[in-house]
Amino acid sequence: MSSILVMGDSHEKRKLVNQLFEKYIERAILPDTIIHLGDGYKDMDDIVENCKNTGIIRIVGNDDYPKKEDVRVVTEGNIRFVCCHRDYEFLHNHEIINVLQLIRFVASKEVKDTEAYTLGELSGILLEQRISRTNIEANPEINTVVLLSAHTHRVELEEVDYGPMGGLKIIQMSAGSISEPRDFNPPCHGFIEVLDTGGASLEIRENQGLSSIRRLEVINQPKVDTEL
Repeated sequence: MSSILVMGDSHEKRKLVNQLFEKYIERAILPDTIIHLGDGYKDMDDIVENCKNTGIIRIVGNDDYPKKEDVRVVTEGNIRFVCCHRDYEFLHNHEIINVLQLIRFVASKEVKDTEAYTLGELSGILLEQRISRTNIEANPEINTVVLLSAHTHRVELEEVDYGPMGGLKIIQMSAGSISEPRDFNPPCHGFIEVLDTGGASLEIRENQGLSSIRRLEVINQPKVDTEL
């Protein structure tokens, strides 16, 4: 089993980032991977410096100027996690990223794990595939795509339907904000456990006592079709 700690929108509240991590250490839980979804890129500096054996993924948010906003893909077992600061509805509605094309690309054999794509680069890749009408060969080992995002400071955890996707399960997860939550939610974050047998447990947890606010279980899925 592997575990992932997900946070975002710390907005220069480095102390809150460190305190959250310390709470897990106090409970003898060392996440295998920590993902910060932007707007607080530098708030992870202490953890990067002190946790050499933990996988660190830092996403650039719109407030992390002058760095360019980026997207990364992380694979754990049969699940691919798309890590992006902006919410996907914003990207789709503003014609920056076509979400359907993004999902197909992420679930394919072409995507490069953990490599950073700027929004411009990723948009160009997807546009080129659409113009050339390239057939995208799915990675049959991947049966679930989790769209991780921040930006809105709101909590979201649900399976979504984007139409026929060759049996691929799609989940959207926004873990709120650890510093400036909205919609009457407490400061919160995400915690994910990916099981060795397939499937995963995804949770939104409040920062104070690490208690669960929302939870979603992903059961082991059959392999997807070879074309999406």
